[in-house]
Amino acid sequence: MILVDLDDTLADARWREPLWGNWEEFYKEAHLDLPILPVVRMVRAMAGSGLRIVIVTAREERWRPLTVAWLVAQGIYAQEVRMRPEGDFSPSPELKVRMVEDLLEAGLVELVIDDREDVLQAFRALGIPTLRSQYGGPP
Repeated sequence: MILVDLDDTLADARWREPLWGNWEEFYKEAHLDLPILPVVRMVRAMAGSGLRIVIVTAREERWRPLTVAWLVAQGIYAQEVRMRPEGDFSPSPELKVRMVEDLLEAGLVELVIDDREDVLQAFRALGIPTLRSQYGGPP
């Protein structure tokens, strides 16, 4: 199973950076993001080879319809999309590990793809291989 981040990993959210901190506006505009094609193609190929893809995003749950519509429009058919619970403001590394604890405990996670080094470090500390997407966004 491959865990894949969304913003600045699959979706080019760099143009939304001026909206950081105003999360309502930041995520409301996410449907306009362009795909980061090399990463999208890689994830499609992984899925096509039989690997399970789980999207793990810090977007709040209320953005699920917009998020799923964007993924489908890009031809990214994940088995599951895990999103930040409403009102949970935990830092992304802590949040993302907690969101997939069941998968980690079952030994199902083979690789994590994310743009944030702090998130990847959290998974590497658990012995999970990682791949950093360095297309854009903050470190």
